[in-house]
Amino acid sequence: MIRFTMAAAVLFVMVRLRPGRVTRPDARQRRMIYLSGLLGITAYFILENIGVQLSTAADPSIIVTTYPLMTMFVELLILRHPISLLRTCAVLLAGAGATLVVHNGVVVGGATRRVLPTS
Repeated sequence: MIRFTMAAAVLFVMVRLRPGRVTRPDARQRRMIYLSGLLGITAYFILENIGVQLSTAADPSIIVTTYPLMTMFVELLILRHPISLLRTCAVLLAGAGATLVVHNGVVVGGATRRVLPTS
């Protein structure tokens, strides 16, 4: 919460120091901002916390390592950015390293998962 407050304060100062008139978002843009905040922050962290409670440390580790790979594919499909061989190798190497570490941790520490209670 502190970091968001600090970021808001910095952005407020930047907007006030900006030369020229600042235009406010119209009603449609404000609705999209609110929806983005609700889905992009609130829903994401609620679902992330539920996922962390129900899984081992290994599962999120593997998922987080795939973020750069997923980002590269989205860049390729939507933005048409070419994927360089160096970036591909780096992402695959990071994923392989995380998989090795997580696999060895599961072998040593076990892979117990919690199950949601049914009512």
